[in-house]
Amino acid sequence: MLATPSGAIRGTRVVARDVPIVVFKAIPYAEPPVGERRFALPDPVAPWVGERDCTTFGPIAVQAPSMIVAPGEQQSEDCLTLNVWAPEDARGLPVMVWFHGGSFVSGSASTLWYDGARLASRGVVVVTVNYRLGPLGFVHLEPFGGESFAGAATAGVADQRESLRWVRDHIGSFGGDPSAVTIFGESAGAMSVSTHLAYPASAGLFRRAIAQSGAARHVHTYESGEEIAARMMDLLGVDRAHPELLRDLPVAAFLEVQGQVTPPDGAELPLAFAPSVDGRTLPIAPLLAIEAGSAAGVDLLVGSNLDEMNFFILLAQAAGQAEPIDEAQLRLHLDRAVRSARVELAADDVIAIYRMRLGDATHQEVWSAIATDLVFRVPGLTLADAQREHADVRTYLYTHPSTGFGGALGSAHVMEIPFVFDNTAARGVRLLNGDMDDDRRAFAGRLADAWASFAITGDPSTPALGEWPVAGPERVTMLLDLESRLEADPQSDERRIWHR
Repeated sequence: MLATPSGAIRGTRVVARDVPIVVFKAIPYAEPPVGERRFALPDPVAPWVGERDCTTFGPIAVQAPSMIVAPGEQQSEDCLTLNVWAPEDARGLPVMVWFHGGSFVSGSASTLWYDGARLASRGVVVVTVNYRLGPLGFVHLEPFGGESFAGAATAGVADQRESLRWVRDHIGSFGGDPSAVTIFGESAGAMSVSTHLAYPASAGLFRRAIAQSGAARHVHTYESGEEIAARMMDLLGVDRAHPELLRDLPVAAFLEVQGQVTPPDGAELPLAFAPSVDGRTLPIAPLLAIEAGSAAGVDLLVGSNLDEMNFFILLAQAAGQAEPIDEAQLRLHLDRAVRSARVELAADDVIAIYRMRLGDATHQEVWSAIATDLVFRVPGLTLADAQREHADVRTYLYTHPSTGFGGALGSAHVMEIPFVFDNTAARGVRLLNGDMDDDRRAFAGRLADAWASFAITGDPSTPALGEWPVAGPERVTMLLDLESRLEADPQSDERRIWHR
């Protein structure tokens, strides 16, 4: 039993890397966002009487079926809980708070890849957080409902912020240091991390940040968010003048229309449900705020994977939703990208630059490399540029390839996660990443050591990985693989096409 400011909790004990770890699951950090609280900013959890059983994971956020959620996993709007892993008898340890990915519409804090025991064994306290997803967490309703819907555009981010307030007030009970918090996440979780760098209500709640394959560019404008909300209400048959009726709809109704809601033409972000710059909780575009110093003093580790888009392209093809990309499709996609990014080069010139590195790669491989830069690598580098005048910034490029699926995935999206958590034996890792030998398991240990070192000291350098300097104007980047190495401005010719 453990006493916390909100009440007593009961957890379990495991051993990871010969280190005893105490585990507490499904601890509520906010009041259930149901009824009148649907779409509202979260309220702190009310204290409870008696001992709360925190030995099993709780319901995850409401979401449509997907490959990253186990079939039959319990879902509920009452999902605002978190999980804690801490070394037994910890005292004043740094804290790492993980925000999961899933395109802001799926995922959970209880995914086995995110088990925090092995990471915690390195001398940190690990916290994983559930937050509202999809229409319930990211729909800009204030233009239609006024003050009663203030903050709905960033409700999921506000949930994460409330979890950080909980950490500030409670983590000392677990042996954590509330003044030494690192937030980290992947994909939508990294986009969330980047948003917190500019989110006024999160200021002062963390000292360091790690953004894995996601950056601060991934938000909607006020107008785009408003249009998405209007489209959702139209599909639900709710009069735009009466958004309050949305609070009474069954949650299944939102899931039925979620996939039909698309961003307006010209919107930079292809995801319909994501944070919007509402002018209130998120006053201005995050990149502008970060450039102006909104996260001054917050050290940043940011990077992406070499072949991010392989994951999405191959997944769509496996589901029968896309055909292999031929030359005509490559040129169509590229023409749109060049126009959108206002690039002066012709499509043939862009292709030629990528083929200097890729050689006789297929048209699909060329497009995957281009899309990887557009969606992940260059936004990450732009975030690094925005923050490096205000704190130490380090960058990485994860190049270690998967051996699963005949090597077709390469260094695709999500592949680094089980290595960062040192969870190479977790269910599903072998399916996507391939078999694990001693070299790959040792590589996972080195990555987990580096991430923990960053949380502890602000520097991911380790004896095994070597010196990892700040990026600086030279864009010195750590290439992460079985034999990691430093390189100044990797793939610079490709970067210069898109990077402004």
